[in-house]
Amino acid sequence: VASATASATPVWGTFGSLTGVQISSTYSECVVKFTSTGSHSWTPPSGTDTVKALVVGGGGGGGSAGDSIPAGGGGAGGFIETTVSDLAGGPISLYVGSGGAGGGSTYWSNGQNGETSTFSELSAIGGGGGGGRANAGLTGGSGGGSGGRVANAGGLGTSGQGSNGGAVTTAFSAGSGGGGAGSAGGSAGVSTGGSGGAGSYSFVVEQTLASGGLGGSKNSATNGSPGQNNTGNGGGGGGTTGPQAGGVWSYGGSGGSGLVAIRQLSVGGPAITTQPQSSSGEPGQTKTLTVTATGNGTLSYQWQSSTDGTNWTNVGTNSSSYTTPTLSLADDGIRYRVGVTNTLNGQTSTVTSSEAVISVTGVTLTV
Repeated sequence: VASATASATPVWGTFGSLTGVQISSTYSECVVKFTSTGSHSWTPPSGTDTVKALVVGGGGGGGSAGDSIPAGGGGAGGFIETTVSDLAGGPISLYVGSGGAGGGSTYWSNGQNGETSTFSELSAIGGGGGGGRANAGLTGGSGGGSGGRVANAGGLGTSGQGSNGGAVTTAFSAGSGGGGAGSAGGSAGVSTGGSGGAGSYSFVVEQTLASGGLGGSKNSATNGSPGQNNTGNGGGGGGTTGPQAGGVWSYGGSGGSGLVAIRQLSVGGPAITTQPQSSSGEPGQTKTLTVTATGNGTLSYQWQSSTDGTNWTNVGTNSSSYTTPTLSLADDGIRYRVGVTNTLNGQTSTVTSSEAVISVTGVTLTV
């Protein structure tokens, strides 16, 4: 299953039979998206204890413009992508936030903030609305850009989720851009609106999301562009033409709705990065063997010994290192290896290290 779109609780299927989306040489994974705004619930498939979750808040609407003064772009919805473990197994509540409406009831109105999206304990704050004509951008997941009439800082973004909106440094300029998850919104130019802040790339859905809305410009009295739904993008600020006292004005674009997506992690074979090393010792000594491995789940270890390289006996404990018993001459040439097992979502994958040989050198006495 490459992806599944759900307006209600999705059907995941039996994970063991899924083909999955190959995103690297060691991971094969399945994604489910919740795209309809509002409340949903998700029940983890049996055996699932770890997922990668993406939560994006609704984008802020752009502000409305008037009297030749453009408005600020809306800020992007907050962007959270993280691993969620220890799933309880019961239904998990989630919410997909709507984008904020663009300003338009009057020629100086701000865009509205987007709604917050949630998954379990994660909350991605809705983007801040863009400032209308003479107003500062609003605070949100990413902050809204400010309108061009008055010098103002952009709206503040939420730490860890987004960036600040762009500033207006000179009165009677264009509108500034809304902040994005990846960077702050651009400051307003004299006549050209500030750029929207860059979004962030999601490995869960493999696309860039949560970009800020473009600030309105003075070159045309056009309505701000709406943010695309299920991206959390901010709406564009309205632009203007005409004299300062004229009645020409335009609406802000609405923010794009948010998104909740879940990638179920499939177990991958662990990678051994440092193999156990052969060594030599004398009778009465001990030798310690170590292995270094990585994996996307919980790693466990089983050391083994053999005198002939064919028949192996389990030794030691569940540890990345093993210390031999006190050596004797009879231990010369004994072989050791370790099996490393990666466990994730009820599945296991094991790789075996190369062999390490212990040589025991006796003491020669001269009479």
